[in-house]
Amino acid sequence: MQNNLASMIKEKKLFLLDIDGTVALGSELLPGAADFLQTVKENGGIFRFLTNNSSKAASDYVEQFHDWGIETTEEEFITAGTYARDFMKKHYGNEKILVAATETYCSELRKAGLNITDQAGNDVDCVLCAYDTELTYEKLVQVCKQLTETKVPWFATNPDLRCPIDFGMVPDCGSICRMITASVGREPEYIGKPAPGMVYACLEETGCTPKQTLLIGDRIYTDMECGKRAGIDSCLVLTGEASAEEWKNGCVADLRQRPPQVTRAHSLPHLGCLTYSAENGLYAASRAAGSGTIGRALLSKNPATLNWVEPSPIGYDGPPQTLCWADHSL
Repeated sequence: MQNNLASMIKEKKLFLLDIDGTVALGSELLPGAADFLQTVKENGGIFRFLTNNSSKAASDYVEQFHDWGIETTEEEFITAGTYARDFMKKHYGNEKILVAATETYCSELRKAGLNITDQAGNDVDCVLCAYDTELTYEKLVQVCKQLTETKVPWFATNPDLRCPIDFGMVPDCGSICRMITASVGREPEYIGKPAPGMVYACLEETGCTPKQTLLIGDRIYTDMECGKRAGIDSCLVLTGEASAEEWKNGCVADLRQRPPQVTRAHSLPHLGCLTYSAENGLYAASRAAGSGTIGRALLSKNPATLNWVEPSPIGYDGPPQTLCWADHSL
């Protein structure tokens, strides 16, 4: 299995990794993450960190990864915040933007030349909400006032409801926006994952093809959905938000709605993919829907090749088992 796993990794050139819940939990690097990144480098691969966390700048991540003993550059981090910044610069570069975000992110917007404010007003042209770890009630009041008194567009960096940290979960941008929606009756347009734009930007920047690319993340509704929309393979890890039960239910639902066709399933079990029955070799992996396959999950009963021969049955032989980053025992 070790040789087969190395072979599967070599088939991919570009690895797009989420951070929170995938590479790290809060300020702690997950076991095995550094080893995996080193393996990618040794095999001639490229990695980019694709995160919906807009509370930090790329420079903050470079510093954090340095503390973990991993040297990176700002160019290797693509956040929903930086992508939203570029979106705002392109479409609202000469307009006034009401922003609810951390001071770090607001500084990044100002450095980009954007005219931002934290006060509602008749001269505001759009609203942007981000994952704000410095959120105050006054910020919510100003956003609600703007969205109630005017019909300006409302954007948000990402729809994530929860952000994994060391003790569990905290509200993310999606939860903040739901609170505002409940007050004003409007929904924002989300710019980050699962929208495929961040993936497309990485493909263009690196020159890699969708077939050469693998997206790794811990959320079904953002990371896996992003991979599906972008037409690239994706791999779900269970070290963050997604639970084994949620993944199992997703697999069953998809198999019933659209049986998979004969195709290759790329699975990296040591990253935290789900094993339903190690004894019987039934594995779950995610794949894009571009080749006539299901979009959310593939199951394989052949751990040696992970090739489809026939659809796997709906029934399972035992409880799900979570495999962590460093587990190479399969």
